[in-house]
Amino acid sequence: MTFEPTVRHWANYHNVQSFSPNGRYVCYIRQSWIEPEQVCVFDLHADKELVVGTGFNPRFAKHHNWLFFAHPNPDKRTREHPGIETILFDMDTCKQKVIMAVPGAEAIGETTFDDKWLIGAQRFRRQTPQYRYVRIRLSDGGFERMTEMTRGSQLLPNLRHPIFFARQDHRADPFEATRYWYDLNGKNQRIGVPTLQQCHMSWLGNGLVRGCKWNEPFPSNVHILASVGVGDISPCGNSGRWVCGDSTVADLRSGDGWEAFEPSSIV
Repeated sequence: MTFEPTVRHWANYHNVQSFSPNGRYVCYIRQSWIEPEQVCVFDLHADKELVVGTGFNPRFAKHHNWLFFAHPNPDKRTREHPGIETILFDMDTCKQKVIMAVPGAEAIGETTFDDKWLIGAQRFRRQTPQYRYVRIRLSDGGFERMTEMTRGSQLLPNLRHPIFFARQDHRADPFEATRYWYDLNGKNQRIGVPTLQQCHMSWLGNGLVRGCKWNEPFPSNVHILASVGVGDISPCGNSGRWVCGDSTVADLRSGDGWEAFEPSSIV
């Protein structure tokens, strides 16, 4: 992606879909030691890179070529808040708009299965709790706050079902949640996966979460999908067939997998 020795192109942290729904675009951020982070998209059809703008946490919608990211607006920075705006960039028209003004959602999850809401969290660094969870209505930019029981990181809705999960840290109790599952309004909290089964997890296009069916109870909800293991597991496209992580790709149709090249962009 780059031959610049001081630049790293960083795709989304594991779990998050980096491909656009039509498979044409891949989103990532461009990290440099001397410049602010920039949100970039690589067009696989045109074989070129598009720099969208300053920001971080890029996310594609589930069914539209909409790219979301957090943008720090220096003109709106205050002592209490870094001036974060939540941006929607339409890849089909190359137009963008602010869908949540300062203080926007800094921790961005993904859109819901119907692309009606974007799940995220505002961050208030000098307050307790530090994060306030919201869902942004994409039709008009309005938002709703979620209940106090909503907590955790990643905030990833399922591609087909009205549910999202949030990552937890309950390492002291093996039967507490490593992932809570919620309804789309942040209510109906339940343990999706206990700490006893702790691992990296990701939704697939067919409604699975790393071998766990979305509506099956513990402990009968673990299924072996392939004969390889991956680290930072991520979806690879929307078919539900492919999973990638670190330098490994798994084919869930055949149950096989293979090692790709080791990335060296950090060197």
